Amino acid sequence: IKIIFMSNKDYDKFEKKLLNILNSSTNAKQWSDLLPMTKEILSHLKKNENDIDFSKITTKHMLAKRLAQCLNPEFPNGVHEVVLDIYKILINNILITQDMQLMDNLALYASGLFPFFSHASLQNKTKFLNEIIKDNLLNINPDELTLCFPGLLASLIPGLDDNNDSTTKLIYQAFKDFTKKLTNQQTFYGSYWTLLLRNKHLRTSGIKYLLENIEKYSDLEKMSEEDRKTNIENYYPNINTTVVNALCEIIKDEDIPTVRNGMDFILTRFPLTKMNDIISDEAKINLLINALHLLVKNESSVVRRLNNWILGVTDTRDQVNYNDEDMKYKMNLVVEALKKIFDPGQKYSFEELLNNLKILEGFYENHGHTKCADFILSKISYSILKCVVNYWQTALNCSENVQKDEIISKTSNFFSKNKNNEFSGLL
Repeated sequence: IKIIFMSNKDYDKFEKKLLNILNSSTNAKQWSDLLPMTKEILSHLKKNENDIDFSKITTKHMLAKRLAQCLNPEFPNGVHEVVLDIYKILINNILITQDMQLMDNLALYASGLFPFFSHASLQNKTKFLNEIIKDNLLNINPDELTLCFPGLLASLIPGLDDNNDSTTKLIYQAFKDFTKKLTNQQTFYGSYWTLLLRNKHLRTSGIKYLLENIEKYSDLEKMSEEDRKTNIENYYPNINTTVVNALCEIIKDEDIPTVRNGMDFILTRFPLTKMNDIISDEAKINLLINALHLLVKNESSVVRRLNNWILGVTDTRDQVNYNDEDMKYKMNLVVEALKKIFDPGQKYSFEELLNNLKILEGFYENHGHTKCADFILSKISYSILKCVVNYWQTALNCSENVQKDEIISKTSNFFSKNKNNEFSGLL
């Protein structure tokens, strides 16, 4: 146990010198002016780390601000490396003197430290993971770790996108260590799914980790009932809300590889079958609504995944048994999803309704030759027509001159009496 024996007089002397060092950066015009300051701070802290409790220094707010500024991504790696050494000394000292707690100091220093990881060099990422995470933050009181964990996790996830095996292994190990420290996987994955739901920039790298570390549905089927229940509770906290909504946001992403990974996860973890009771029917419909919107993008690899999820085949020309009970179950879910997309109770703008009709076009282009198309589209005809009538009455003010309106034109195509029309299957 470290004993703090510095007198008030010496304590004031320490603070005064630290303040002078910090003030020396006021006139800094370039990074090279800051490097001597950071080295001097490091030297000053090293000299006094065995004599003073750094959690109690009055200049810590100014110190935290200067350190955060020195982690500017535009500054060279050498400056960052010295600053990380400073953080290491500060955190280690506070942990020892405060009985493995960081208290309010954690939020103070984390505001500059946590965001740094995403733009750090590979060398400094390794330093961060080994010397800040492994040697220090993993030693803090579990209650404090739980409080800071979402921010810490958010800082590490982007590192999974570096395609560097060494860094990835260290991050994976940190995640395992966090799980042990936090007592269970449920806390870890609860934070993880929440972060993917709320943070767009984490979804690309975040979904890759989930694909590699969460068992597929086919693996769950082989487990005992008890193990299966535990697995679901651990990996999918708040499954019908947080998890499903996070997946919906992932497949909405503009980045096609992210969407593909999202659809791969849905396809292999949440098959659209009656036997799959991991998620509710309402949650399946929610996923379907967002997945059907992918038809507007018409990206072939994504559409193949969508067809596989709905029909169980990647090519809609493959043989499908439409009399199968599972297939009937799927078709009813798709009907409910499309009814929500064409909700007569809502007022749609031109752009919204046009986009919905494009979903229908995309669906029919992929499934127009199948029995499911006739079944599904006949079930939602009323909803489509009611939405268009509402649009006609509000946006067009019941105008008789509607022949050139794109909404009316597209809808007319769906219900054309021309048997040669590609949409005549709706009749």
